[in-house]
Amino acid sequence: MKEGLIGDPDYYLGAKLRKMTLTDGVEAWAMSSSKYALAAVANVDNQLKSQGLEHMMPKSAANPFKGGYKPEMDVSPELDAEQATYYQSQIGILRWLCKIGRFDILVNVSMLASHLALPRDGLS
Repeated sequence: MKEGLIGDPDYYLGAKLRKMTLTDGVEAWAMSSSKYALAAVANVDNQLKSQGLEHMMPKSAANPFKGGYKPEMDVSPELDAEQATYYQSQIGILRWLCKIGRFDILVNVSMLASHLALPRDGLS
């Protein structure tokens, strides 16, 4: 370790850290998932652009499925090995995002993760 470079951590496993003082005077560490979330979204944007599918990404959505979509009734084509691996990696990223503080997306991530074994196209 180089002298003068040892100090408080800025990041830990993708989460931004900062020291703060609580109202009762106690010092504590705060964790933010914002930088990790922005990087994850940028990666998906880049992947969609590379496939010419950037128009498929909505600006916001109330839930991960289209209205009226019933994944248990889906008979659309199964994803090939490369697409399935990509889907599984995205679920892993979303799960980590939940662990580092984005609890608000936990139910939606769980809904998507229930299809890890046999992900389908879902567009048909």
